[in-house]
Amino acid sequence: MTLVDESDSDTLDLLNRFTNAFNNRDADEMDKCLHFPHIMLAESKETVWEQPNSLPAGYFSWLEQESEWHHSEYQSKHLVLSHRSQRHYLLEYTRNRSDGSVISIHKNLWVLTKLDGRWGIKIRCY
Repeated sequence: MTLVDESDSDTLDLLNRFTNAFNNRDADEMDKCLHFPHIMLAESKETVWEQPNSLPAGYFSWLEQESEWHHSEYQSKHLVLSHRSQRHYLLEYTRNRSDGSVISIHKNLWVLTKLDGRWGIKIRCY
């Protein structure tokens, strides 16, 4: 496993922008970090967002009510595969309450691709 270094600043910035948008409950900014169609694999179920504005309405309200979620924080970002137009990151992050206490810990594999000169998150595996 390769630890992320300075040469991956564009993709690290993308990951941080996405999570900042998520924490700010800003679906439009999240969409700007994605490439479409966008694929999510979770528990053997594939969800494909064909276009922006695919996040279900009320998602953030549901997340807050369901788990007391307030924000998410990265614990680690490991670059596991790198190509000039593709990066695979193993991400570990926590979902936290407003007091900072941890609700849950998640490990995901995200695939970032560079299309038409722009990095975007293409696949998220949960």
